[in-house]
Amino acid sequence: MNTGRLVLMTATALAAVLAGTFSVVALEPPALTSPGSSGGVCGGFARHNAPSDITVTIAVRNRSSHPVDVLGARVDAAKGHTVRFHIDPEGHVAPNGFGALADFEHRGHVVDIADATIPGHTTSTILATVTFRQGDALVPLSDVAVDYRGRLGTVRTVDIPAGVTVSAPGHGAACVAEG
Repeated sequence: MNTGRLVLMTATALAAVLAGTFSVVALEPPALTSPGSSGGVCGGFARHNAPSDITVTIAVRNRSSHPVDVLGARVDAAKGHTVRFHIDPEGHVAPNGFGALADFEHRGHVVDIADATIPGHTTSTILATVTFRQGDALVPLSDVAVDYRGRLGTVRTVDIPAGVTVSAPGHGAACVAEG
């Protein structure tokens, strides 16, 4: 009889610990959010002989008090296009910008997004570099999915609204026709 009670008490204690751990992980609010200052723009290089890639900047906010390790990013709307991601964790590069990646790199500490740590209570800037294919006119970037490390080693994903469309070099008029 005592063995049965011991097993029951152990199982109950273990269930309580597992339920507490699950609630800490499952009920964790997203650390990364959109500050609401990105999107609704279309732009690109006006010259036909401009570079074949363009970088756009998108704001992301770490609303937690602790640093967040970013694991990577992706965008689904740009299917078939090459999009590379960097980040300025300190937010020295302003959001809603267009240009060459090198122009943004001298304004802030730009690193590969997979190597980034965003400090707590900081608005950072994601830099998405789109490489155009022959014949492209527009590439939409609706949401950027950012993967980051959550509590207890979990991997969390948050969609940061971008709402940005980039035009290929010399196709700026396509933005007007689109919008």
